[in-house]
Amino acid sequence: MKTMFVSASTIMGLFMLPGCAPVAFMGGATTVATSASEERGVKGVFSDAQIKAHLQAKWMDKRPELVMATNVVVRQGRVLITGELETTEQQIDAIRYAWQVPGVKEVVDETTVGKTSSFQQYARDSWITTQLKTKILNDNDIRSLNYNVHTENGTVFLIGIAQNQQELDKVTHYARHIGGVRKVTSYVTLKSQAPVRSQVNAHPQDQATLEEFPVIEAPDETLKPQTLDEPNTGSSFQ
Repeated sequence: MKTMFVSASTIMGLFMLPGCAPVAFMGGATTVATSASEERGVKGVFSDAQIKAHLQAKWMDKRPELVMATNVVVRQGRVLITGELETTEQQIDAIRYAWQVPGVKEVVDETTVGKTSSFQQYARDSWITTQLKTKILNDNDIRSLNYNVHTENGTVFLIGIAQNQQELDKVTHYARHIGGVRKVTSYVTLKSQAPVRSQVNAHPQDQATLEEFPVIEAPDETLKPQTLDEPNTGSSFQ
């Protein structure tokens, strides 16, 4: 794993981007104070938090490099893993250990192998995430607490619960029209319905196409290490 040195002025510049700091610092407190307002409720919020903590503790014990190289979002027992890994073996272990955590219902692997983003790309991704969070937070027709947003290499990942298709379409529309977004991948569940997994083009002039996206289903037994024919190249609030 490469070590990158960044000047203090560069880091301060990132935190001074309009809207970054308020969103970044409200995360933990907002989860506790408003969890009752989410569709998953207080019990669901803390159950998901427990799953994430358990998974990261397991990684820290077995594969500590995974903790720093990945981003994990858990919603209703559904685990979304994104990030850039150095080897296929790391990718397999990330998935395998996730399935070993009690309460996990689904594991979505969106990690990539063998590609390292620059700090500039990381800053752009963070700015995209901040803009989208702000847009849906300021829209009274969207229950923003029900969504998690993460951006990786220009691809926006959405996971959460939409009140209806119209609300989800609106969130997707906001994401597609943010500068620098190449793709939007949604793992959003419609309220009281099955998960909606879709991928849409980021360019507003193109017609958005929805297609089924592969998700790893729960195995009957614990996964064993295996060799993948090809590494997963991925697709494209916490």
